[in-house]
Amino acid sequence: MGLSFNVRLVVVFGLCWTCTATLFRCPADWREYQDHCYFFSTDNKNWNDAQAHCASKGGNLASVLDRDEQSYLTSRTWRWIGLWRENANSEWMWTDGSPFAPSVTFWASGRPDNLGGNENCGEASGSVWNDYRCSFLQGYICKKQALARSSTTKKPAAAVQTTTLPMTPPPTTKICGSACSSNQTGCSCKLDMNEEAGWGKSLTGVLTGLSVDRTIVISGKAQANAEKLSIILSESNPDEIMLRLELNFELQTATLESYKTDKQFKKLPGQVPFGAGLDFKIVIKCKDDAFSLTFNNSDDAPTNWNYDEVGDLKRVNRLTVTFAKMVTVLLQ
Repeated sequence: MGLSFNVRLVVVFGLCWTCTATLFRCPADWREYQDHCYFFSTDNKNWNDAQAHCASKGGNLASVLDRDEQSYLTSRTWRWIGLWRENANSEWMWTDGSPFAPSVTFWASGRPDNLGGNENCGEASGSVWNDYRCSFLQGYICKKQALARSSTTKKPAAAVQTTTLPMTPPPTTKICGSACSSNQTGCSCKLDMNEEAGWGKSLTGVLTGLSVDRTIVISGKAQANAEKLSIILSESNPDEIMLRLELNFELQTATLESYKTDKQFKKLPGQVPFGAGLDFKIVIKCKDDAFSLTFNNSDDAPTNWNYDEVGDLKRVNRLTVTFAKMVTVLLQ
């Protein structure tokens, strides 16, 4: 005996309701993965404001509890996650209360390094984490429990622990090119480094000039097959180079030159060698008449590279780093 039209209509609507309840377990602007919902922001916030925003949506900044979850959260740009500590002497924690397991971490090589002495918040990019200043403005990832799958019995979603942290906000870190330009002193900012079109192994940051007493801290990892590392400070015309620093890994030497002066050669300090696949840190301080360079926190006297006049500093608007990855540039 066939079903009546009314009965068939009820069955159809019942099936559609079941489908809707099963498919839409996360809000429209969230993504579902392994019984959790994830929100990838399109705006920038400091770490504390990002956590508050996640809490307002019923979640927290994302915890990362295994390699599969880390792989899912892979992003080409740095984003805040729920990793934090009260100070340099405290243990790292997750904002959602998940246990922090030191055996399941994805720190980049040499991290956390607490560069500058005030890096108490965690960020993620690609497959690695980094510690950074909580006041920096950037994207973030929220996480919360997905709704239950059952379509026959509606149960309230499990309560989500949200965290409002009793942290004293650190001094504001301004964004390069906005309230804190590269030619100012007295403020710090993180320079955005992007892959340069046509240069598969180069990262470039845009500067608005430099000034006396400005310090550039460049850290990262040399590419695994690299034979050298190159850092260039130049004007609008890429040929007008104020400083070209090239590190030869085989010879452990540094070559310095500009478009106005002859080359200078220097033996690199041996305490922490430079090499393919190794971490590096180069500090360039702008002085009255020279760049002062320090390599890998060496105890050796800084290397000075003279330039003609302070006015030359104001024309520097490009920083290029070649044959490196995971590069972080901090202007202090």
